[in-house]
Amino acid sequence: MRLAKTQKSCDHFYKGLYFIIATIWGYIVMKDSEFLPTSLLGVGDIRKAYNNYPTVAWPKGLKGYYLGTMGYHLHMLLHHMTDHVRHDYMEMMLHHIITMFLYGFSFMMNMTLAGAVVMYLHDIADIFTQYVRCFCETTYSTLTLFNALGMTATWFYTRILILPYIIYASWITQPDIFHGMGFFTLNFLNIHLCILFVLHVYWFGLLIKAISKFAMGGKL
Repeated sequence: MRLAKTQKSCDHFYKGLYFIIATIWGYIVMKDSEFLPTSLLGVGDIRKAYNNYPTVAWPKGLKGYYLGTMGYHLHMLLHHMTDHVRHDYMEMMLHHIITMFLYGFSFMMNMTLAGAVVMYLHDIADIFTQYVRCFCETTYSTLTLFNALGMTATWFYTRILILPYIIYASWITQPDIFHGMGFFTLNFLNIHLCILFVLHVYWFGLLIKAISKFAMGGKL
C-alpha cells in the first residue's frame, strides 16, 4: 500500500508540473493578444476571438501550444481507456472524449483563439487539483489543505464564473458565416462546452463536500 501511495503521489506531482508549465506557456503566448480577457490577466476581450473569421491571425506560438496540450489530453484519454475502472470512470471518460472533440473540431474549424482561452483557464485549477491528489497520499495535511483551498478558489473562478461567460460571449458573437447553417456550427461546440460546465458544477459540489469532511477531521 505504501508503494502504491508513493506511485500515485509521484504521478500527480509531475502532472502538477505539467500544468504549471502549460499555464505559463499559454499565458506567454496569449498575454498580448486582443482576445485574452482581463479576467484571465490578459488585455483583450474574448468577443474579439472571431474577428475576421475564418481568416483569423494566430499569435506566434499558438499552434505549438494548441497541439502540445492536445497531445497531453489524448494521452490521458488513452490511459483512461486502459486503466482499471474507478467509481468516477464514466464521468472522466465523458470529460476526456468531449475534451478531444472540442480540441479537434475547434482546430479544424479555425476556432483556436477562443479554444486556447478555454484550455488555459482549465489548466489553472488543474495545478491545485494535481497537488491535492499528490499530498493527500502523504502526511502533509497543511499542504493538502492549502492546495484544496487553492483548487476551490480557482475552480470556482475559472470554471464556474469565467467559462459560462465565454460560452455566452461565443454564442452571441457567432460569425456571420454561420448564420442560417443550422445546428452544426459554433453552437455545436458550445453545447459540448455546456456539458463540460455541468460536469464542473457536479465536481465542485463533491469538492465542497470533501473539504467540509476534511475540516471535521476526515480525509480528502
